[in-house]
Amino acid sequence: RNYKDFFPKQKSHLVHLAENNNEDLIRSFGNSFITINKKNINSLIKKNWEHIVYLSSALVYDFESPKYGNGDNLDIIKPNSIYQKSKIECEKIILDNGGTVLRMTNIYGPGMSANNIFSDIFKQLEGDGPIILRSLKASRDFLWIDDAVQAILVASKKKKNGIYNIASGKTTCISRLLEIILTIENKSHREIIEKNSTIHTSKVKLNIEKTKKELGWKPVTLLE
Repeated sequence: RNYKDFFPKQKSHLVHLAENNNEDLIRSFGNSFITINKKNINSLIKKNWEHIVYLSSALVYDFESPKYGNGDNLDIIKPNSIYQKSKIECEKIILDNGGTVLRMTNIYGPGMSANNIFSDIFKQLEGDGPIILRSLKASRDFLWIDDAVQAILVASKKKKNGIYNIASGKTTCISRLLEIILTIENKSHREIIEKNSTIHTSKVKLNIEKTKKELGWKPVTLLE
């Protein structure tokens, strides 16, 4: 991608979310994935933007670290994968240039990824067969798409130079999410099969107190 011939209008705001999150593709690129993303961002920030909002990911956190606690320390990160390293490197560039970094949780709603837990469940709702999922014990923070969009708009207007968690602030176990969906669809009778019942279960917990205080944003639509 080449941004050399791209010139924004005066006082335009940039919302940057144009990074691929396909794990297989990222692995095929290797460390060049990081180099390419940094090059693209450095090309973009040279333009005359009023403000830049960069969408990062909650995946950069080390949720298993004892230091993570209630999630209010934004520095407890775990740059293990290429994707995580890329996000953290790009975050630094944005912060050094006065921009806002939004660490997004799992977004759901119209137009969502086909590779998430909601899509895994929805595509199995047809018929009366068993619902088969990888793990039922993992917990995630889910955010409705409209709330995510509103957070981006608020961040763009506030023009803060910092990192903010964009999430519901509540964790939901996958088994509970499935229960909610099956109840709504009148399919509570369906058999549920967990493929990896002994797999290590992870818990994503995000603190949004700083976001609420400094940006004046909080989610409106919750799962329950």
